[in-house]
Amino acid sequence: MKKGTWLDQKIVFQKNGTAEKYIYLLAEVEGEVFLTGTSSLRIAGDFLVVSGLIFKNGYSPAGGVIDFKNGSLESNYCRLTNTSIIDYNPSNAMTDYKWISLYGTHNRVDHCYLKGKTNIGTSLVVWLSTKPNYHQIDSNYFGYRPVFPGNGAETIRIGTSDWSLYDSFTTVEYNYFEQCNGEIEIISNKSCGNN
Repeated sequence: MKKGTWLDQKIVFQKNGTAEKYIYLLAEVEGEVFLTGTSSLRIAGDFLVVSGLIFKNGYSPAGGVIDFKNGSLESNYCRLTNTSIIDYNPSNAMTDYKWISLYGTHNRVDHCYLKGKTNIGTSLVVWLSTKPNYHQIDSNYFGYRPVFPGNGAETIRIGTSDWSLYDSFTTVEYNYFEQCNGEIEIISNKSCGNN
């Protein structure tokens, strides 16, 4: 994507690469591609990589900011890296949406910067199905989430109470959490087999 500010963009990155040939959506200059307003990103398909985008000073009116699916098509072996979501909140703090939603299998979120979520909804959530996910969440910064008056403001959630007896096999490692005070749980583990 060309450097500059992109307003109200609904990006659908949907394609199938291979293990030998990934398909990339990259910032022309890392740190200089800003998505604002009501911009969002849907990653759907296999072997895709997104890197270098900054979502800032906007909000998502429908769905999450970044979803690893488009409609019913989920992502597998995809990666979100070196991407930021900063102060991307609706005016009503009771509007529930997630910043990043992981679907599919074998996806990775790494070296991302998430700061300033103030509305209800998990910052990053792993959604389960009948098969394990094998996702990897590593080397990210999560910061400055103020206390929210109620449940549903954790930083990372893996699964839901309905899926709590199912395996996810998601790995969470080398992340840095700074003043993530949304609620008592920073990481809510609602599934089995995670590291």
